[in-house]
Amino acid sequence: MVELGILSDELKVKIDWTWDVRCNEHFDEVTSLEHEMYERADYNRAVKANRLLRDTLVTLHDKG
Repeated sequence: MVELGILSDELKVKIDWTWDVRCNEHFDEVTSLEHEMYERADYNRAVKANRLLRDTLVTLHDKG
């Protein structure tokens, strides 16, 4: 999507961070409650990245 000009490099970094955090969880290796592993800042960062991705895609589709 970056190569097609749909996502900016900055947004790709944000989405990659969110994906990396998500992929660090493996159910067979969980030894603590997941909510204890993250700070509120992590949550907010992921939400902002998700919203930016959503807004980017909505804008793209609104263009026709």
